[in-house]
Amino acid sequence: MNRIGLRLLLILATVALVAIYTYTHFNYQYQLSELEEQIADYPTDQLQYARQLGTEQLTAARNRQALELSLLAVVLLSATIYISYRSILRPLKSLEREMREVADYASKELSPDDWDELQAAPGSIRATRTFPELNTISESYQSMLRALIERQTENRLQDEHLRVTFDAIGDAILITDAEGVVIRMNPVAVELTGWPASNAVYRPAAAVFKTLQTENRQLAENPIDQVLKTGNAIEAKTPSILIARNGTERQITTSAFALRDNYGQLQGAVLVFRDLQREFAMRDALVVERTRLQNVLEGTDAGTWDWKVQTGELNVNERWASMFGYTAKELQPLSVETWIKHLHPDDLKQAQLALDAHFERKLLDYNVEFRMLHKQGHWVWVNSRGKVLEWSDDGKPLHMSGTHIDVTQRKSTETALIEANSLLQGIYDAANLVSIISTDCDGIITGFNAGAERMLGYRSSEMIGVHSPLKIHLEEEIRSVADELQLADNIPLFNVFKASVDMEKNERNWTYVCKDGSHRQVTLAVTMIRNDAGEITGYLGVAMDITAHLEATRKLSESQYILSKVLNSIPVRVFWKDTNSVYQGSNRLFANDANLSSPERLIGLTDYDFGWDEQAELYREDDQKVMKSGRAKLNYEEPQRRSDGELTWLKTSKVPLKDKHGKVIGVLGCYEDITLRKQAEADLIQAKDEAEAASRAKDEFLAVMSHEMRTPLNPILGFSAMLRESLPNEPEAGYLDTIVSAANRQLRLIDDILDYMRINNSSITASPEPFRLADLCETAVHDASSLTDNLALDFHNELPDSQDFTVVTDLIMLRRILDNLLGNACKYTNEGSVDLYLRLAEYDSRISTFEIEVRDTGIGITEEMQRNLFEAFSQADSSYSRKHEGLGLGLAICKRLLDILGGEISVESIRGKGSSFTLSIPLQIKEDTETPESPQDSASKVGTAISDQCRVLIADDKPDNQLIAKALIEKLGGTVVLANNGAEAIHCCSEESFDVILMDLAMPVMNGLEAAEKIRDSHTPNQDTPIIAVTADVTQRVRESCELCGINRYLSKPLRSKQLYDTIESCLAKS
Repeated sequence: MNRIGLRLLLILATVALVAIYTYTHFNYQYQLSELEEQIADYPTDQLQYARQLGTEQLTAARNRQALELSLLAVVLLSATIYISYRSILRPLKSLEREMREVADYASKELSPDDWDELQAAPGSIRATRTFPELNTISESYQSMLRALIERQTENRLQDEHLRVTFDAIGDAILITDAEGVVIRMNPVAVELTGWPASNAVYRPAAAVFKTLQTENRQLAENPIDQVLKTGNAIEAKTPSILIARNGTERQITTSAFALRDNYGQLQGAVLVFRDLQREFAMRDALVVERTRLQNVLEGTDAGTWDWKVQTGELNVNERWASMFGYTAKELQPLSVETWIKHLHPDDLKQAQLALDAHFERKLLDYNVEFRMLHKQGHWVWVNSRGKVLEWSDDGKPLHMSGTHIDVTQRKSTETALIEANSLLQGIYDAANLVSIISTDCDGIITGFNAGAERMLGYRSSEMIGVHSPLKIHLEEEIRSVADELQLADNIPLFNVFKASVDMEKNERNWTYVCKDGSHRQVTLAVTMIRNDAGEITGYLGVAMDITAHLEATRKLSESQYILSKVLNSIPVRVFWKDTNSVYQGSNRLFANDANLSSPERLIGLTDYDFGWDEQAELYREDDQKVMKSGRAKLNYEEPQRRSDGELTWLKTSKVPLKDKHGKVIGVLGCYEDITLRKQAEADLIQAKDEAEAASRAKDEFLAVMSHEMRTPLNPILGFSAMLRESLPNEPEAGYLDTIVSAANRQLRLIDDILDYMRINNSSITASPEPFRLADLCETAVHDASSLTDNLALDFHNELPDSQDFTVVTDLIMLRRILDNLLGNACKYTNEGSVDLYLRLAEYDSRISTFEIEVRDTGIGITEEMQRNLFEAFSQADSSYSRKHEGLGLGLAICKRLLDILGGEISVESIRGKGSSFTLSIPLQIKEDTETPESPQDSASKVGTAISDQCRVLIADDKPDNQLIAKALIEKLGGTVVLANNGAEAIHCCSEESFDVILMDLAMPVMNGLEAAEKIRDSHTPNQDTPIIAVTADVTQRVRESCELCGINRYLSKPLRSKQLYDTIESCLAKS
């Protein structure tokens, strides 16, 4: 019962008591009223007595009812108390008792009976449902019980696993507590010590484990005592002698270890010892087994191999090597490649497939037969068997062993058997293709084989005993043979066959008539069949179908005719010879070259019989080489002197002729007359030489023209610049600016024309050198600012973190491209700005792609003009051309220079709003080893470097050039010595020491290149002095010549002061 039931019971009891009390009280009043009514008529003297008597009766009844009510209340109260006891007190006492039992069980190991008792114990609690609180306690108890059971079960399983593992270990193990008392031994320790575990446990380890020193048989210190004293592991370096309980002695090795708890406290020791006698016995057994295995291998005449699969290492025995005529030493160093080297190429794939199948575990073992090359050159058949002994964790084979057995004899026997079977099979197959018909002496068919059935379409049952061979022959053909044999006209037809046998003319061609009426051409041989007595018992006819052969003969004749037509139609000479280089045939063209009327007349002749007999021996040697090597000799050229003395050139090919068995039976050759082509090639070579000579002449002309056009500008620009500096504010300064501007415009036109001509002449190649890309762009923008006064020119470095990269490419070409783009932008922009942007488009540690964009706010370019913008002599339009000077070569040069550097250029423009030119160029990035100075820093130091008594030798044959260079250097305090040619420069170098030498290249007496080379070869103080070439020819050829002669740098004419100062500073810094 639960709490609600108990309350209902109490309420019902209370209601019952109230009801009884109410009923008794009202019944008493009612009876009292009735009594009053009954005694009302009584006389007065009896009224008092009657009332007293009724009251006593009513009181007695009331008291009886009260007593009954009390008894009922006592009964209800007793029932309530009993139910409460059953529902609450007894379960609580039961729970208390069982909790004590659980606590007792938790402190000991549970047996199966304990588990059953515990699982049955909480039944009384589960049967109590009076109060929910008791149910909660019961459920908690059950959860605790389950956890206890699971923990005990887990501990028992772990103990069982440890026990099984402990007992299964092959070494003897003895465990003690911290006092050195034995607490556990495994079976091996029991066996070796002779102490049963039940007797050894709780004994001191020294009593169970006693050892003697091997050297002197003195009692050895117990290793357990040492571990318990020191707390360190001990491993004996030498064996000791174990004394068993029964006195038996064994050699053992020992090691002992400390046993600690989770807190590192020493709890005991573990002693591990091993019986060496077992190892000795196992070693002896292994020797015996190896000997037995060796005897088996020798008995089977097998070679053994052992292969480390992943490393390729291979070990073999002597028999393995001797199978192929070697010793194992001769094959050293051994590896799997040794096996592959001697394996027959045709068998390699099969062996590899067998290995792969075994490695993939599709086959349990490896078993294959192949041929191995013997030392004497013949092949040996081998049966190879093996198996992988060790695999890696990921399933790869590591170690494999196996045997080789020589099965050459078996293979030879099998081959002979196969050949014999093939012969028999061939005979059988031939019988199926051959008609064999036998008759008796009267001509009745007695035998009709399968070949006859196939050939004629009749079944043997249709012919045997029924017909004669006359049924399958043409009567007119038989009579024709009879006439040929001169037989009588009325002779029976079958007798014609008999007569042909008698006359030994028993084999001839006949026509067979098949069942379907078709005809087949056969060769029929008829023989007599005799018995043992030599008597004729019949005839046997063997016929072979030659219908296909006759058809093939016809087709062969047609093919030969067609081949003859083809050979005589192709425009090359074809011939073939036998192994002695004797001609066996040719086509008509070859016969014509040999002055023969037909190819047939060539047969039997040799090369000595023709007009080219001078080359006959050479031709014969070629024939023999081709036939002996078995390899073709194709498309080689050779001269031939004809009988008329004319020299012709032939392009010849020869191949070996082989029969159907692959045997060389001659040589087939063909050639074509290439005399005209050789003459054309000679003409082409001559034309090429002439073109190259013309190209060289053009280069020389360009160099001379460059020198002659630039040289006059040198004094114009030089003196104008000097005068401009001395007259900064005078009116004449404007005149000088006009002169400089016109000269610069003229110089740019010269550069454009010469560069365009060199590019079209392919005379320009890139000369890569390292430089700072951002510095180059910044310098180009800075220099371009001199072209305009009313524009804002800015450089925007958009590289990552605004850093700079050292790149490797042709600096001069890239600078020329930037100058052209910036110059055009300034020229065609009247107001606004010109900006140069540098970006990294794609980064790679070796080759990165950079983008350089030149953007202006100028007049822009129409879409129509953009299509031809990079063509030579192309400008926006005619009016545009009239307004701005120039030839329209700048962008064409930019495009071609970018092609050389491997880059691309694109343009975006809107008419009237400006243009944007973008270069995309791949450049090699070079790691910086030092930080170069910026152009501004370098320029700021030039004056100081030259003013420090710098001595400069100027070698130039033109006084104007000397005067300009001298003035520029002396302006900053330098000292100048002049030389009029290369010879004078050499003389000056031998007399004085200089810091820098300016060397003109084009000088009389001795040019600058020769002078520089002699200075470098001299032993003067100027042997290592920097030499700067000053030249109007700055082509790639000149640059390479300068480098070969030891010239450090070169300057193009006309000289610019900043260019000269920067170059001198760079040379002085490096020197």
